[in-house]
Amino acid sequence: MISRKAGKWFVCFQIQLPDAEPIERPFAPVGIDMGLTSLVALSTGETAPAPQCTKNAAKALRRAQRSVARKKGNSKRQRKARLRVARLSAHVANQRRDVSHKLAVMLVLHFSYIAFENLNILGPPDAR
Repeated sequence: MISRKAGKWFVCFQIQLPDAEPIERPFAPVGIDMGLTSLVALSTGETAPAPQCTKNAAKALRRAQRSVARKKGNSKRQRKARLRVARLSAHVANQRRDVSHKLAVMLVLHFSYIAFENLNILGPPDAR
């Protein structure tokens, strides 16, 4: 599959590999609590800081979006400005995805059993 996103081309392909041998590890459980001030808090007492990439890129993104709003509608300059906003947004998304992948790899390599808290964000069914 070939796609284009934020001015860049991407190719996605699939290969088949033989099954890997399972790794024997001692039983090491961990509980994960999703937080507001930190990304996650582990039952071992460790916390992972929340990524600041969105906060750090907010100023540049605001300026780029204002630039799009000032351009004449459907002009070449507005298309260029929209592409700049898309690239900035894609950059932030890539940074956030990188943080979550690194955290997931760290958890899988260090723990054999991972449990998440069960959140009921919407509240009881009768309160909706």
